[in-house]
Amino acid sequence: MINRLIFFTAVILISIHTRAQEANQMAELYQKANDKLESGDYRSAILDYSQLINSKFDDKEVYVKRGIANYQLKNYNEAKSDFNDANKAKVNSSELFGYLGLIKYQENDFQGAASDLERAVSQGFKEPTALYNLGNAKFRLESYQDAVKYYDQAESAGYSEAPLFNNRGKAKSSLNDFSSAISDYEKALQKDCNYDKALENKAAAYYELKDWENAANDYDALIKKGKVDAENYAKK
Repeated sequence: MINRLIFFTAVILISIHTRAQEANQMAELYQKANDKLESGDYRSAILDYSQLINSKFDDKEVYVKRGIANYQLKNYNEAKSDFNDANKAKVNSSELFGYLGLIKYQENDFQGAASDLERAVSQGFKEPTALYNLGNAKFRLESYQDAVKYYDQAESAGYSEAPLFNNRGKAKSSLNDFSSAISDYEKALQKDCNYDKALENKAAAYYELKDWENAANDYDALIKKGKVDAENYAKK
């Protein structure tokens, strides 16, 4: 009886030790996969995350991480599947909703994108492209005041591409804030002097302000570049 008790105790201890070793090994693999994700080695990271998922790794955030790696490789269907699995596992993180929102934006689901991205931002997600696309989604939904707010946040987070300033100018023009819009169009043209759409938008804003001289100059520049239509000729 004593020998049998000793035997079962030994088996239990060995089992506990083995499980602890496996848990440590998976934790180490997870850290390596995260390091690969941070360094941009997305394909290798996906292999490691997949191994963890197949091994029933208990941290379900692993689905989010693999989804991010797939997103970076433009494997949007695979990324969306990973994020949906994370949702089913009741993961609640800013990265999950941020990248899920970015995918919905790619799918032209602007309402869904805005909802997920706003939830992510409220949880601290400050990825510049996400803030910019949230502004774009709000613009598409004709929520121009919100669009300006998120374009501002994107700029503060370091996003400084010409389309941000052009789009923010369009949002401001939609709010009849033409003077401020012109400032944004000028910033867009400073970033890209060949950004003809920003030049056309700037001309239109001057026209709305009845600043005929500056409007005519901009329309004249468009005509000289061959970016003309009947309306441009008429306004000039």
